[in-house]
Amino acid sequence: MPVTLGRTVAETYINRIQSTPRDTGFQFRSSNGGSWKKISFLEFDQECRAIAYGLMSLGVQPGDKVAIVSSTRVEWAQLDIAIQGARGVSVPIYASTPEAEVAYLLNHSDSKWVIVENSAQLEKILAKWDTLSDLKKVIVMEPSAMALALKRPDVLTLDALKELGRREKSKDPEEFERNLKSISPSDVFTICYTSGTSGLPKGVILTHDNLVSVFEDLMKAFSGGIRPEKEVLLTYLPFSHVLGRVESLLTFVFGWRECYSQSIDSLYNDLLEIRPTVIISVPNVFERAFVRFQYLLDKQPPSKKKLIQWAFAVTRRIDSPQARRIVLRFFSNKFLGRLRFAISGGAPLSKEVGEFLETLGLRVFEGYGLTETAGPITVNTPSHHRLGTVGRPLAEVVIRTADDGEILVKSRKVFQGYYKMPEETKRVLKDDWFHTEDMGFIDQDGFLRITDRKKDLIVLSNGKKVPPQKVENLAKGQMYLHQLFALGDRKSHLTALITLDREKVIQYANEDQILFSEYDQLLKHSKILHLVQKTVDEINSHLAPFEAIRKFKLLPKEFSIEDGELTPSLKFRRRIIQAKYAADIEEMYPQATVDWNSKIR
Repeated sequence: MPVTLGRTVAETYINRIQSTPRDTGFQFRSSNGGSWKKISFLEFDQECRAIAYGLMSLGVQPGDKVAIVSSTRVEWAQLDIAIQGARGVSVPIYASTPEAEVAYLLNHSDSKWVIVENSAQLEKILAKWDTLSDLKKVIVMEPSAMALALKRPDVLTLDALKELGRREKSKDPEEFERNLKSISPSDVFTICYTSGTSGLPKGVILTHDNLVSVFEDLMKAFSGGIRPEKEVLLTYLPFSHVLGRVESLLTFVFGWRECYSQSIDSLYNDLLEIRPTVIISVPNVFERAFVRFQYLLDKQPPSKKKLIQWAFAVTRRIDSPQARRIVLRFFSNKFLGRLRFAISGGAPLSKEVGEFLETLGLRVFEGYGLTETAGPITVNTPSHHRLGTVGRPLAEVVIRTADDGEILVKSRKVFQGYYKMPEETKRVLKDDWFHTEDMGFIDQDGFLRITDRKKDLIVLSNGKKVPPQKVENLAKGQMYLHQLFALGDRKSHLTALITLDREKVIQYANEDQILFSEYDQLLKHSKILHLVQKTVDEINSHLAPFEAIRKFKLLPKEFSIEDGELTPSLKFRRRIIQAKYAADIEEMYPQATVDWNSKIR
């Protein structure tokens, strides 16, 4: 059986276990970070059953919310199915979420049980325990975390939960499968909270039918492109993000082997060891590869640099085996390995990076979707592919644009509403159309192009409108820039807060014999400012005059999730950044004063 799609996620799962029980479905490193371990779909199912029965023994009832606070690992995937087997509703929470927000999400979602990864996550729960009115028990994956909760009956390990489950199973061995089969397409599968770029996170209610509709359309879109039961994926995306969640669940549709990378930092080494055939990623990983190439190229002797640039130019124009060999020999064939293609989503992929990867022989199919659409609603495919776009709408999806350019969607994939937020739901669901708050247009060949977020538009004092992402995306792939945050709403011109690639800037300073004692001091050096200005000038050359960055401020510390400046999906929290760096921003917009003669000076 090549694919095993059912009417629900649960039925799809059952079909997979029954059709290829002994095939390797998952691969992950052992707990000590050693060798890779493989488990079959049947072995995976046995763990899911033990967890599901354990949850039932704790009292989980149909519709009860069970939260998961963890990074991506095989246990996460097991919990996702086990919660369904107990007829619960999963509530994923990013491992990077601060403790105050974790408490808010647990309370807002009415979660009665929470499963955490380790001591760092358990600490967040214990610190806010008195405020968690609905919470009954905490389950921890890593036993070492129990050192924080000795003799607490309301905290137990995942192993202990499984043992409870094995005893509970003896009472009714068929209950797990009966529960899965009783689920209907309209039943709630998960409440997945949005990143919350502004305001409080919103709980997106997704049903089984929402997800199955995505699976159906992806099967059609990649018919002949994906080889069921043969592909090997290396996954690192957080399963709390809808793209990572879809990737995880597609394992049961296609029967591929899903391999878990330990972290983004180990991704390159894991690529070399696993040699995946497909990777699903966000643009940041591809941009890193592009910047790495630029950096290595810049360090080559002039003659070799010229040869490589020639080879790249030729390879982009024509299929020249000789030129391609030169390119691959320089960049290293190891990066590609067995990779047949990649899928990119979550943020815009620059056309330049896409062209670079295609020159290496790797096609990246960019797509577009939101948590509210259960993931992708458009995607580039092997048969319909255009760089600079997010592809054509999937088969079941209808897209149109409003008079102001906002993208509107009608589809089975559209969510049921925001949990306990009826007014927010009414704001975006109107007349059977979901208002995405993204701006864009469909070109003459049916490809969707995203221009910006509606609510992020910068409106200059002269009335001109600037999409900040248009400016910020041009900074991606620049050698020494790490992050660029564009500002200028109600001002006369654009400015930017910029963070640099610390390692590369320090190396540049050392090679240029720039003396400095602290990194902050280096950022004020005239040569570094000149270097950044040249990069900003390059960005401005691609912009209209009113879109150009007139001034910038270098920050010594990059924007981060931990400091609340980025969402877990690495989008800017604009209001927070603008409030935090208000003084730096004001320095770039000096106030004009009026003298007694009414002359501006």
